Amino acid sequence: MKQSNQIARFVKHRACGFGSLCAMPKVLLISLFAVTIICAFNTRSLASAMITAQDQNATTPKDGTKSAASKDNANSTASMNDAAASNQQSERLLRKQTLIRASAYDLWWAWTTTEGIASFFAPDSNLELKPGGTWELYIVADAPEGSRGSEGCKLLTYVPYKMLSFEWTAPPNIPELRSKNILSRVMVDFDEIAPNQSMVKITHQGFGASPAWDKAYDYFDKAWDYVLNALDRAFNERGSELRQTVPVIPMKRWDDGAVTVTSNDAKQRWQRFDAVIPASVDEVWNAITTPAGLKSFMPQTDPQIDLSVGGDYKIWPGANSTILDYCPQRMLTVSGGAPDQFPNVKKGGTWGTYMLEPMVNGHTQLSLYTMGWTDEDEEWKSAYDYFLNGNAVYVNWIYNHFAGSPVAKPEEREIVWEAILDAPVDDVWALFTTESGIQSWMVPVAEVDMRPGGHIKTNYNPQAKIGDEGTITHNISTMRPGRMYSSTAKAPKNAPAAKGVFEETWGIMQMDPHGPDRTRLRLISCGWGTGDEWDKAEKFFTWGNRVTLERLIARCEKLKQRESRTVQVNTQSDDKDAG
Repeated sequence: MKQSNQIARFVKHRACGFGSLCAMPKVLLISLFAVTIICAFNTRSLASAMITAQDQNATTPKDGTKSAASKDNANSTASMNDAAASNQQSERLLRKQTLIRASAYDLWWAWTTTEGIASFFAPDSNLELKPGGTWELYIVADAPEGSRGSEGCKLLTYVPYKMLSFEWTAPPNIPELRSKNILSRVMVDFDEIAPNQSMVKITHQGFGASPAWDKAYDYFDKAWDYVLNALDRAFNERGSELRQTVPVIPMKRWDDGAVTVTSNDAKQRWQRFDAVIPASVDEVWNAITTPAGLKSFMPQTDPQIDLSVGGDYKIWPGANSTILDYCPQRMLTVSGGAPDQFPNVKKGGTWGTYMLEPMVNGHTQLSLYTMGWTDEDEEWKSAYDYFLNGNAVYVNWIYNHFAGSPVAKPEEREIVWEAILDAPVDDVWALFTTESGIQSWMVPVAEVDMRPGGHIKTNYNPQAKIGDEGTITHNISTMRPGRMYSSTAKAPKNAPAAKGVFEETWGIMQMDPHGPDRTRLRLISCGWGTGDEWDKAEKFFTWGNRVTLERLIARCEKLKQRESRTVQVNTQSDDKDAG
């Protein structure tokens, strides 16, 4: 609240209102399985798979027009149209960045929650975290209605813990823009470069060419510096108070040609596709934002693209895709469609975001995120798997276009599961490598001989003994105590989905500190092949590992709660002794 009050005073001093700135599967987690499903895509269905579907009710106005919230109450005027045209013809970008002593999760909380915004920016806000949702910051709460902050603005797009973009209004002392609700756009993105060290970047765009826009640009040039300084002070002075619990998000990762595919297997699912493209950012940007660029690697298409917020992004005749937001050479968010076999997904709810970063060798890091997924029924689950493959094919097409040839796929692959746990690495190691630790969250029966040549044996039947039917054996190959061990496994007879696959792979368990009292857990499954048996095993282990990781997350939370209670008891005891 202290920081937000300072901003309010800054706004008043400048005579304006800072413009709208089951059953548990009988298999242990250690060996993990997945498979790339080889699909026969035709070109039309692949284009549908390219980005996914977007909620048709989440509409966004183009730059220089009235927002959806105000269209019903305002009339179009010649001066507004002239300002809008000026805005689109000459767009300037204002960029700011600073290093903040906070994690990407802390910063995400700070920018996307009412409590977080109040810690450094505005004392009150109304925020809906969805494309098209309300995004109003009330910076001067006691100001007249319409001049308190960013009334009438909407959230345009976001990538969890990475980026958000929203509409923004001009300050009240620029009535040529403010009174007509002519909006600009702001993108905030976070790059965590080390534990609790993140670069925060602000890109403000949509500035037109007129005296009013010049005045707005000069104002925000100073105002965003003030906001970033307030954010920096908040975490420097109250970092321990503001620090957020890291959300434990189990990830599954594998390579598909030149593309690294990441699947977020939490309840709110999303996909990510990464590739290093051997071309400049300008070349890659043109490839995905111009008709000629798309035709260069998808010659069978006849794209229609209007690079503006709300503009068309149509790959096929009849497509209803639109551009939700963009930042030149940096970010593009597009709504999409789904094939007819997924009618509910086709209705909307998901969206896709490209992000581009230049690399020192002149290449480009291209990341495509698809978000808004749920597990509400089998159709959504099937569509999710469909797009995991379709989008990987699409990004490989982009890579192949610039590289001249595809990346050869190896005969054997590896799958990586990863999560950041809110527990010290020693505690997580004990949960996996001691009998009491394993029995506290994973299985009721365990036997551990933790050494090279030793073993971890488990059984999910509480009435069974080690060696009875259902016993799973992991033979320890190598280890680095407290940090890593590798193992091979033997599947039980009553786990037919694992037979023929389990024994052909080996697993590597890695644990590393990730900031204070946190652990990065990586489970690497090596030796993957392809075929029907691998497909069956992938479905079996994907569900099983997700349930197992949820149990691990819950156990870490209990350990933290127990530690917190112990600290409170000790503090109370010290207070009594002092008295």
